[in-house]
Amino acid sequence: MDATRMAFRDSSFDFCIDKGTFDALACGSNSDIPLNLVKEMMRVCTKATVIITSGSPEKRLPVFEKACANINYERIEVSKLAQLINILRTELGSKPLAESLKNDSKVFKDAMEELAAIERIKRLEQEAKIDPRKKLALLMYKAKRKMDQDTKAKTINVSGGDPENKLFNP
Repeated sequence: MDATRMAFRDSSFDFCIDKGTFDALACGSNSDIPLNLVKEMMRVCTKATVIITSGSPEKRLPVFEKACANINYERIEVSKLAQLINILRTELGSKPLAESLKNDSKVFKDAMEELAAIERIKRLEQEAKIDPRKKLALLMYKAKRKMDQDTKAKTINVSGGDPENKLFNP
């Protein structure tokens, strides 16, 4: 059954719970599809719709706000191991996680650096709540990180996907 056009009558269920479908649809290029999913879940539900997502609130909340006015959202931190696995899965695509240890230690090293950067941002965010001067350090760190990511993306695009290609990346 198409989750964006379910065959159920209005208010058929007390609760609707999603863990994964929304994230899968949100990765696509058509932003109407995840919005239609949320609207459809709201239509068939009488009490509450719960969507568990691994996406950032900045990207996900606008979709939820378009679908309904009453939103309660909780942010739950995942373990460092789960974060590392998510980073590796993003980098490896369809390859098994073991590939990061067997054939491409650079992928694992990069994932560990990304995890350390995420932890540093979290620490700076906490410090910025206490000391306003730390907010400047946080903004500078985020800006540098964004520039580094943009540079890496350009290097990958120019070199045909191989950042180690010495012909394009001296």
